[in-house]
Parts: sequence; C-alpha cells; structure tokens
Amino acid sequence: CTGSGDCVTYFDKYGFGVGCNRFDAHYPFPDFETAAPNGVWYALPLEGRCDGVPTGAADCTWSWEDAGIVTLREFEALAPGQGTCCEGICTKVWDKWGDRQATTWRVSQLSALFGKKYPQLPQLTEPKCDFDHTKVYQTDLWQRFDPDL
Repeated sequence: CTGSGDCVTYFDKYGFGVGCNRFDAHYPFPDFETAAPNGVWYALPLEGRCDGVPTGAADCTWSWEDAGIVTLREFEALAPGQGTCCEGICTKVWDKWGDRQATTWRVSQLSALFGKKYPQLPQLTEPKCDFDHTKVYQTDLWQRFDPDL
C-alpha cells in the first residue's frame, strides 16, 4: 500500500501481509528509471509481526531475528575522502549518487562488509518479490501528478 487510505483498504481485504515492490516494474513507485534498477522495497506491517515461525494469520505474517548491524560509520569508512562530510568525517561512498554502477558497488560493498563482520552467518539470498499490481489494483487509485508543477 502507498498511503493511509490505500493501506486501510488493502489490509481490510488481504490482512497484514508482507509487501514488496520491484523498481523495474515501475509501479506504483518509482515510476521512472533509477540508479537501482534491481531494487526492491519491502513493507513489513507492524500489525503482522509475531514471534517464532509466522502462521499466516492476519496478526502473524512475519517475524525477525537480530543478525547484527553495520553502522553508517563502518560503511562510509570503506571510501574515505572529501565527498560527503558529517561531524568532521568525510567519505566518497555517496559520490555519484544517481549512477547505476556506483549504486551496485555500494550494495556489493555493504554485503561484503556484513559478511566480513559476521562470517558465521549464512549468505542470504534475496527474497522473491512476485507482486503483480494488476491483481491487487485492477484500477489505479493513485492520482499521479508532477510535484514540480
């Protein structure tokens, strides 16, 4: 869902299921090319969170476990330089913000850093996102407009 009214309608009909949105589908957002064409947004409605193995009930569609963290400081330390500075620490990690190759590099570096920090954990694969907006939104309820106009 994409907003409070939209979410209420969706949750009333389908429950608090995990949602996803593939960037390459260009629906509902982003509806333009991005620097992360293989990107996916995931939505984890708080009302569906439960402990243990999810049952699929409306209030138990997903769970989580702490697997560790990589801080922005650790990530940004991978490319020191005069790019972006915060509290006197500068990094080039965020250079070429809209560039596909730079975005792909950031994703691979973050994954490698997590693997180096937590070598005992398995390498996870990306969860499948098979969202088909035509099955959920037969009619596009989202009014599109150019915010710059």
